[in-house]
Amino acid sequence: MPDGESRGADSAGGKITVRVRFPPYDDVTPVFANHFSVVFMGDEFVVAFYAAIPPILVGPDRDSQLTEIQEQGVEIPAKCVAKVVIPKDRMFEISNALAENVARARSLTATSPEDKTT
Repeated sequence: MPDGESRGADSAGGKITVRVRFPPYDDVTPVFANHFSVVFMGDEFVVAFYAAIPPILVGPDRDSQLTEIQEQGVEIPAKCVAKVVIPKDRMFEISNALAENVARARSLTATSPEDKTT
């Protein structure tokens, strides 16, 4: 993982920049998240990641099971698996980094019309 810089203020209110080293994060357990929420609160963003696992439909009557679930308005509980508070200026950088990586992923996974079967 690349190193970075952190900007802040010293005790006299002057601007300082320090080098930040990002060591390997092997001791952090990855968690699955398929939903998220973002809330802006003044100078910070609160980003919460959730895992919501839909019901498993089995058997030959899956369509009727799905219809029943939709008609009953069944809710699936989502578990918050991580909550991160991010300073506003860093969130702008994260947003740009995400946009660049999503664009790269889209270009790598894009298929040509010749690859599609009809």
